[in-house]
Amino acid sequence: MSLMLKNCISYSVLAIGLLIYCCCINAYQFVESSIVMLLTILTWAILTTLLELFNKSLFSKVLSISGLIF
Repeated sequence: MSLMLKNCISYSVLAIGLLIYCCCINAYQFVESSIVMLLTILTWAILTTLLELFNKSLFSKVLSISGLIF
């Protein structure tokens, strides 16, 4: 699998999670949106580890951005 495809899959997980999170926030479902954010970050971390793309600095940036969104 090429590096470009691996990155596309990785970032699409984050994009889908962000979209679902925004839909939950828009519907005033705070608990569900928190669960979606947690599951999205865990899924992304597991996926990047399996695809051998895990990067500590990128992970810290994703956590920081999710903290600002939350």
